Amino acid sequence: MQVDAEVVFQGRLCRRIIGGRAGFPQEPLFYVYNQGDSVFCWNAYNHWFNLLYDFSAETGDSWEIEMPAGSLPDGDTSISVFIDSTGYTIQNNDTLKVWYITYDDYAH
Repeated sequence: MQVDAEVVFQGRLCRRIIGGRAGFPQEPLFYVYNQGDSVFCWNAYNHWFNLLYDFSAETGDSWEIEMPAGSLPDGDTSISVFIDSTGYTIQNNDTLKVWYITYDDYAH
């Protein structure tokens, strides 16, 4: 996946992320924009932008990510993301913040 352009999409200046597999054309996969410390991603199923990440989030914070109808068990339409704890890691000489989150009864 890669950002191929900045475009106005649904009235927002977005980065268009494209991707594909070998032998297939590169098709738009996501439209994302940032506002402050948050990143929002277009939800094609529900036709609005969802909060994807809040980089200022801390332990105890949570948010909902809307999902397409029928994609979750028991008629649920959203995934609740909870930040259990935070930490830091070093990757390629950069210090990065790490969230340890729980959603759908799994820890990541």
